[in-house]
Amino acid sequence: MHADRGNWTYVKRKDTSIKSIIDYVLISKSLKDKIKSIIIDEDGVLRAKGNKHSDHNTIYLTLDISQETEIKKIKKWKNADEKKSHSFNKSLLNIKLNWEQTTPSYNTYEKHVKDTLHQIIGKRTIKCGQKRQTYNPTIKALRLEIKQARKAFEKEKPDTITKK
Repeated sequence: MHADRGNWTYVKRKDTSIKSIIDYVLISKSLKDKIKSIIIDEDGVLRAKGNKHSDHNTIYLTLDISQETEIKKIKKWKNADEKKSHSFNKSLLNIKLNWEQTTPSYNTYEKHVKDTLHQIIGKRTIKCGQKRQTYNPTIKALRLEIKQARKAFEKEKPDTITKK
């Protein structure tokens, strides 16, 4: 597969006539069909900059990956406060005394304990696989800032982000 834009992954910065294709992107066969675009950034817009500029051009790979997660509902016991724990322990003691006097089956005893747990402590439903909402205003502001910067970047260089 060839890049949508750009050819050279290595360009010597002091002598730009020295060019090569020495960097590659490796991807599994299962993701090959998910490639939206491959861009070799010869203009240096996305190049990592530090004390010394790299001779390697950035390879920008865009994949079309949409992952659908199954939301599962799990019921868990609520956390009991001290008052509820004390109340449950009292009820459990009464159930034990009644069970010892009447000697019913273990299943009946277990049912009484579970019913008492439901009445006093209760259960709560947790949704697993659902995207967690972040209510931190600082994180929300930073995400908005990133989103705006990305949109501004895409306006400036639309051919470097989207596939032709």
